[in-house]
Amino acid sequence: MGGGYICNIAQEMGFLVFPVEVNRFTVKETIHKALSIADTQKYARYSQKNIDTILSNQAEAVITVDQDNEITFFNKSAEKLFAVSGADVIGRKSWNIFPQNTFEAMLKGGEPQETHPHTVHGVDIVGNYRPVFDNGSVIGAVGTFSTMTDIQKKDEFIRKYYAPKTAQAKHSFDDFYGGGLLFQELLERARCFARTDETILITGESGTGKEVMAGSIHNASRRGSKPFLSINSAAIPATLMESELFGYEPGAFTGGKKNGSPGMFEFAHGGTLFLDEIGEMPLELQSKLLRVIQEKEVRRIGASRVIPVDVRIIAATNKDLNGEVAANRFRADLYYRLNILHLHLPPLRAYTESAGEIAEKILRKLAPGSEPDRAAPLRALLAKTGQYRWPGNLRELENIVRRYLALSPYLSRSIKLSDIFEPSELAEGPRESGGWENSGELQKILSTYYRMGCSKTLTAQELGISRSTLWRKLRQIRNPDS
Repeated sequence: MGGGYICNIAQEMGFLVFPVEVNRFTVKETIHKALSIADTQKYARYSQKNIDTILSNQAEAVITVDQDNEITFFNKSAEKLFAVSGADVIGRKSWNIFPQNTFEAMLKGGEPQETHPHTVHGVDIVGNYRPVFDNGSVIGAVGTFSTMTDIQKKDEFIRKYYAPKTAQAKHSFDDFYGGGLLFQELLERARCFARTDETILITGESGTGKEVMAGSIHNASRRGSKPFLSINSAAIPATLMESELFGYEPGAFTGGKKNGSPGMFEFAHGGTLFLDEIGEMPLELQSKLLRVIQEKEVRRIGASRVIPVDVRIIAATNKDLNGEVAANRFRADLYYRLNILHLHLPPLRAYTESAGEIAEKILRKLAPGSEPDRAAPLRALLAKTGQYRWPGNLRELENIVRRYLALSPYLSRSIKLSDIFEPSELAEGPRESGGWENSGELQKILSTYYRMGCSKTLTAQELGISRSTLWRKLRQIRNPDS
């Protein structure tokens, strides 16, 4: 461009000259193409800058190599992890940085390498390698690396994020109201158990506080800040219990969530899973539960892979599992796997002398602003219950206190037993104290019996009587646990 004069000057300077006929159209098209090329180069520089910025600030260590296994990129996280400057390794073979990497094998085979374990400077890490293709040929590779500690933190965060929002225990040992020496010894054992990760079996009648005990143990343990989940084996149909416990993959069964769902074991990872009413669990599910407890890994329904889980198991039942095992309704191997540590919560009738004291503590908790003497009439009423067997145990006693609190501010006369006990309950025996069943001998026998975990042999040895004598005494007082 520029005419003959420009061409002559160009020739004198040694340039090759090709005369081109120029018009307005060709000039306009040339300028347009030049601007287009400039825009493309600008976008390419912008994209590369973006990619470099993203990779440089990745939390994971990122290394890229070319087809000769020479390092072309080394981000800040890689510098920190491998304790070397990126400027010092660019252009060097990757095995100079850490010999056990799999870049070389992947460049030859072209197959990705997932979750490959390494140890660098005494730190366990996991590497993921991906090939880079161009027209079907491997021209390089990208490797990302994370420490095991970072992976565990992410895993814990994800499980916690997706866990049910109610996955926290609400109780502590302070929520137990009393029971004298009998209960103090029980709580001391429970506090000892809280220091371990062993499986615990809690037995006792309905209403004795088994779930409160399980939550208290969890909160007192090293897992106290982690999830506490409970599942009631009697409340969930057998067809749904497996998916609730172990989770399921997408499409595993009709009616499930589109994306599948983790189970209770995954949600409780790092914490405690409370299996209430374990005696009601179907036999076919007991074998699967046993395997998960033993192997510490769970397989979702419809999945081919297993997921490691770290969960402490606390189970509870109001059934005699020994009898259930004998009747082939409960697996013996699961029973012995659950019954590593055992707590038996005694019924309220084993320490009825403390009923008034416990009721007053419940009242103070339910109505903290009450007058100091508000509980006195209630304690006087409970003193008249005598031989009453408290079939609902502590839960029933709390109901009695709630009825008393609902009536006491408004009733114009004094509250009677018939006001706070149901007619059916009255028929069973809240009445004036008296008889052998309320004697000190009874209290001593019952307290010792439950303290010894309902073992007649140990109880007889502790009391210094024969086993047959103990059996007659228990039968005489119609103890349901005999």
